[in-house]
Amino acid sequence: MTLRIERTSDRRRTRIRLSGEFRAGHIDQVKAELRSARPPVVLDLAQVSLVDVECIRFLNGCEADGIPVQHCSPYVRKWMSYERREKEKHMESNANVALVLGAWADGSSWSKVIPLLQRKGLNVTAVQIPLTSLEDDIAVTRRILSAQEGPTVLVGHSYGGLVITGAANGVANVQALVYIAAFALDEGESIEALGKQGPPPAGAAAVRPDDHGFLWIDRDGFGKAFAADADPTEAAVMAAVQKPLSVKSFAGKSGPPAWKHIPSWYMVATDDQMIPPPAEEFMAKRIGATVKKVASSHAAMVSHPKEVADLITLAVESVGKSANTRVSR
Repeated sequence: MTLRIERTSDRRRTRIRLSGEFRAGHIDQVKAELRSARPPVVLDLAQVSLVDVECIRFLNGCEADGIPVQHCSPYVRKWMSYERREKEKHMESNANVALVLGAWADGSSWSKVIPLLQRKGLNVTAVQIPLTSLEDDIAVTRRILSAQEGPTVLVGHSYGGLVITGAANGVANVQALVYIAAFALDEGESIEALGKQGPPPAGAAAVRPDDHGFLWIDRDGFGKAFAADADPTEAAVMAAVQKPLSVKSFAGKSGPPAWKHIPSWYMVATDDQMIPPPAEEFMAKRIGATVKKVASSHAAMVSHPKEVADLITLAVESVGKSANTRVSR
């Protein structure tokens, strides 16, 4: 039995009514009808007698794109629900999370967050960027991303936000960005230029340049400036293992920002002494991020690892719900 497609319109909507057997070979034809129809559009399956699994996935994609699927039989609706659950479980269990460190930290700064994510079945990698220049750091991050199979949530802390903003461009498997008290800059902006737009944050007083073009946080002031709510022993270890930020990185200008086309999440650390919390809120709003506020120092991943892991998980779940379900329109 063939598929018959009928289009009717009134002042409120366009209805695409399908009749007969809906098979995978008909999907392109239905897509063409949806593309050419005047919105809003609904898809009516009242007269459909049989479907296959590819059509079920297509129908889920329609609903994900805001196209209601109406009057389908109970078994079709139940099958659609089953396929959504299976897709979400598959995508979540196969998702990658890449964690990009910020200035004055190393990969161990994520040590409390990593096991929380691994317990969820996620493939987690801490990207050890050199902090020698924005270009170098983006290149290292892209090498890690190129080795990932499946969807990836790219996370950046502090200066790492600037890195993920550039590194995600042109990398198809990066499907979400998460900024943890991080710089989310627009094209042509730099941390150096941003710092000149207002009074320096309190923690800036602890930053010291060396004779080799790098910036350090004074060890005696590290805890107060960077990790005031962390365990003092942890803060002392962080001060000892800190990686300095190059002046080139500090002055590096952002290229085209990936947040303009990739969904984003942002954690605002309301007790941050390194990035003014109002600046974090401004950046989060500008990029259209889903925002979570935490009463944290700059080192939120150390002092509030569960909250950080929970925000990353929200991004992962979003990837699971949306990946491979979109209708090509």
